[in-house]
Amino acid sequence: MAVGADLDNKKAIVWRSTADGRRWTRVPDASAFDNHGLPIEIRDMTMAGSTYIAVGHLLFGTQYSSGVIWSSSDGRAWTRSPDAPMFQQAKVVAVAGDTRRAVAAGSFGAPDFYIPTIWVSPPGS
Repeated sequence: MAVGADLDNKKAIVWRSTADGRRWTRVPDASAFDNHGLPIEIRDMTMAGSTYIAVGHLLFGTQYSSGVIWSSSDGRAWTRSPDAPMFQQAKVVAVAGDTRRAVAAGSFGAPDFYIPTIWVSPPGS
């Protein structure tokens, strides 16, 4: 899997390679990847247990970012988690997972302060 955004940062994108890593297919567009014409991007992806977890951020207006978490059981159909206060004014740029949880890293306090931040999911979620 590979993640990112289109050239205008208006759609988050996931690509899959089921064979050899030489042939890639873009996962179909979904409302989970859209931000109503404003910037949105996926920055990183991992596995936590049997679930794919992707992280990134979107913009409200021109300055205020909000961290975004996506999940998928198969890598094709993705769900964006509901907005959460802990991700307002955040940019989530990396994620790592194991069999029990995911740990994400980024910054909080945009656009005035960029405080390094770590978020840890509850076990088994």
